Amino acid sequence: MTTHFDILIPGSPIETREVELAADPGYDAIARVLAPWFGKTEFEHVNILMPDRTTYSDMFVDEMGHPKGLPANDAATVHYVRNAQVHHIPGWEDVWIAGPAIVFHRRVWF
Repeated sequence: MTTHFDILIPGSPIETREVELAADPGYDAIARVLAPWFGKTEFEHVNILMPDRTTYSDMFVDEMGHPKGLPANDAATVHYVRNAQVHHIPGWEDVWIAGPAIVFHRRVWF
């Protein structure tokens, strides 16, 4: 199944790519897609609400972005905050994403 995803890198334009993934790709297939940005294991899954506010998708961020001192990723933070506001997640005002983020255009994490 052709799957589109956006690459959100602080200070760079958003880039969209596509990859062939199974409907339920599993950890190993997702990790292979994410490896160029996060290495083998340094990613964290974030459930997000897409801009249409009716569709959920999956975003992956650098789980060590803050300790590494990576720059703020405003585009990724917008995705996080949208979901947090709709679901009334406490403390969302103080959260920001650091470093690269990958946003899939469909659910891939089950």
